Amino acid sequence: MSTKKGSHDNITTKETSTVAPISSPKSFLEEQHQSVNETLDETKYNITRTIEGIGRDIPRNTKVINDYQEHTIQILTEIADSYLQSQKEIIKSFQSAWTLENAFGMFYAFCPSPRKVSEIYTRVVSNFVDNLITVTKLLNNAIFANFESSKILLQHRTECIKELSRIGINAARTFEHISTDSATRS
Repeated sequence: MSTKKGSHDNITTKETSTVAPISSPKSFLEEQHQSVNETLDETKYNITRTIEGIGRDIPRNTKVINDYQEHTIQILTEIADSYLQSQKEIIKSFQSAWTLENAFGMFYAFCPSPRKVSEIYTRVVSNFVDNLITVTKLLNNAIFANFESSKILLQHRTECIKELSRIGINAARTFEHISTDSATRS
C-alpha cells in the first residue's frame, strides 16, 4: 500500500481573524490610535517620496531653462548676423547705383554721399538689432516674473492649507471635548 503526499501537506496555513477580540475599551482605542498613526505615517512617507521625485526633476527643469536661454541667444546672434550680412549686400548694391564709373574712370554721384547714407542705414540696422535684443530680454523677464508669481502663489496656498488644517484639528478637539463631557455627564 502506498500513500501519496499532497503538496499542501508541507505547507502550514495560518488562519487569521479579521475581528480581534476586544480586551478593553482602552486597548481598543489604543489599537485604533496606533492604526491611524501608522496609516498617516505611511501616507506621509508616500508624499515625501513623491516630493523627492519632484525635487529630482529640478536639475532637468533648470537645464531646460538654461537650454532655452542659450538657444534664444544663439538664434538672436544668427538673426543679427544674417540681417547685418543682408544689409551689407543691400548697401553695396545701393552704392553701386549711386555712383557710376564712366569710360574714363571718373565717378559721378547721383545721391548724397554714399558714406553718409551708409552711416544712416547702419544706425537704423543697429537700432533694429538693439530693439530685437531688448524685446527678447523683456520676454525672458516676463517668464521669470511668472516663475516668481507661481512661487508666491504656492507659498500662499501652503499657508492657507496649514490654517485649514489647524481649523480641522480645532474642530476635532472641540468634538472630542463635547463627546467626553457628554459621556461623563451621562
